[in-house]
Amino acid sequence: MLTVKTSDTITPKTVAKQVVAGTNYLFVCDVVNSKNESYQEEVLIFKPLPHTKKPATVVKTTKVEKDK
Repeated sequence: MLTVKTSDTITPKTVAKQVVAGTNYLFVCDVVNSKNESYQEEVLIFKPLPHTKKPATVVKTTKVEKDK
């Protein structure tokens, strides 16, 4: 479930990539919402190989829970 809204401020902090039949990118982002609440979100994006002529897609987003 996508928890980030278009009005939120999203700042990528780290990114990792994995080459498969295309490339998976995992971004960890700081998010500040319209209520000025901040949290982190992981965003997994898949970019297919160029010959497929398909666009990159957001596979999933996950809110990062803080350790207690």
